[in-house]
Amino acid sequence: MRILDAAAELIDASLSEASGDLPARLRSIHFPAALDWIRIEDITRVLSGYQPAISKKAIVNRWGSKEELVHDAALHCILYRDQPAGGTPDATPEFLVAVATSAGLARAITVTADTIMGNLVSSPRSFLLMHLAPMLPRHPEIQRQIAEDGLRIQREWSQGYQQLMMAYGIVLRPEWTMERLALAVQLLLDGHLLRTRIDPYLIETARWESSSVFATAVVTLIVGAIDHDRSGLTAADYLDSVTSASGRPITDSRS
Repeated sequence: MRILDAAAELIDASLSEASGDLPARLRSIHFPAALDWIRIEDITRVLSGYQPAISKKAIVNRWGSKEELVHDAALHCILYRDQPAGGTPDATPEFLVAVATSAGLARAITVTADTIMGNLVSSPRSFLLMHLAPMLPRHPEIQRQIAEDGLRIQREWSQGYQQLMMAYGIVLRPEWTMERLALAVQLLLDGHLLRTRIDPYLIETARWESSSVFATAVVTLIVGAIDHDRSGLTAADYLDSVTSASGRPITDSRS
């Protein structure tokens, strides 16, 4: 077991935020390691089908090394710079508002959530960030660009939520803002997306009628964030108010 313990120590080091005390072997691995297999020749082969053709020399002249090329390619891919509409072109804040107008808010949230998740699961690059994320603190410039793009997306969704909240006269609980709500949905999305690769059968069998567990979780989150009776209570205070008597926890009457 000590052999496996030592190997586990190296694995932990490879995923650590710290970069100062890395083993020599890890210091020699180029970022992103998950894409170290890519060669310039591989890219040239793909480019041979493009018109006009692009030569290997043109690539070498543009990037000083393969590592620089892969570095830029990873960022280009993860930010969907080759797809201006992004990874979920048919599920946007405008789509959410349109469905809510015609079919109601709950239906809109469910359809939008499932459409987004379906798009992401079917796109291989959706999982690239899972490879890159553990090492991003060592590469602050890449981390900054990815974080800024995430904030841009959250702002767009916050505006969509704001439009719906105003249309329905919805008030959020004190601890919630549109930005915080958008972030919470993103956190749910990240976890669900990862789990689809770990145990897709579990995810599929967790569906309720036609809704995924992700869509159900988003609906539940939003219900919890809404101050439906204008009480001004936080969700935690509201939970205590409905599960206690006279401000004291409910006790088992048999005890």
